[in-house]
Amino acid sequence: MKKTIFSYCFLSILLFHHSGVYSQCFASPGNPVAGSANLGVLKKHSARAILFFKNSQFSGYYEGDKKSDFKYISLAEYNYSGFVLGYGLGKKITTEAEVGYFINKTQHYDFLNLSLRGYGFSNAVISLKYNIYKSLPKEFEFSIAAGAKLPLKTEPQIVNGVTLPVDLQASSGNFGMVLQSFLVKQYPEKSLRLFLINRYEKHFNENKQAYVFGDAIASSFFVSRHLWFPWTSLTEDFTAILQIRHEFKKPNDRFSQKVKASGSNLVFVSPQLNYNFSELWNLSAIVDIPLYQYYNGIQLSNKYGFSISLSRDFGLEH
Repeated sequence: MKKTIFSYCFLSILLFHHSGVYSQCFASPGNPVAGSANLGVLKKHSARAILFFKNSQFSGYYEGDKKSDFKYISLAEYNYSGFVLGYGLGKKITTEAEVGYFINKTQHYDFLNLSLRGYGFSNAVISLKYNIYKSLPKEFEFSIAAGAKLPLKTEPQIVNGVTLPVDLQASSGNFGMVLQSFLVKQYPEKSLRLFLINRYEKHFNENKQAYVFGDAIASSFFVSRHLWFPWTSLTEDFTAILQIRHEFKKPNDRFSQKVKASGSNLVFVSPQLNYNFSELWNLSAIVDIPLYQYYNGIQLSNKYGFSISLSRDFGLEH
């Protein structure tokens, strides 16, 4: 018991000195939406529900785009479950709500055989999506969205008397906004679909740990193609999707000063397999593989990510 108390006291001192220094890249609180089902606007009075789960792991340190021999956290991971609900308010406008829950955000340390774990509800995003242009003959669609990002918890989580570092807090504690754009181009004769999704997140206020998470921009380009199985009764039930994603994060602020070991430029390739059944349900599996990683200062790096998502459309007959 005394050893456990000593270990947590020692860890508290280390976290006070190192919090926000060597692991800012790890799962910055937000809603890591998985998959590509949430595209464009919905038909009037129709709805779409998306449930997804994501696991990501982080290990090894980078300084810039080079591996570092620095040791502090041996392994970090999170398991996250999210829900997105969209409803078609009109022919050109859709309202959406995102909410998520971290089952765990865990860091295993290289010393004292200790681990820390955070969990809980993340942030909610409520937004409106508007279709700017849609051409059925050209099979082309362009939509934009804007929304508010709301922390579902503002008080820092405390475990065994230790205030968890910001990387392990489920919610950012920051209020913010989210801007998105969706561009879709289809080639029905080739069973081919191209789409580009951009997402910008801006945080405003300091949280209770005096942090403001930096602006984040994610751009994802998808190539989608139906798979054909002529030797079976299956036709267009399976779709293969390849995603190339770039994520840019500006450095965070703490006590109104930039955190040197924060901010990054990351590129991922994400193959995805989607299965449609009953013409209403979509089941997808996605793997995130880092292609390029650049971090400001010394930071824990991405290892891999895996996601599954299930979506269901309602009221498409309207």
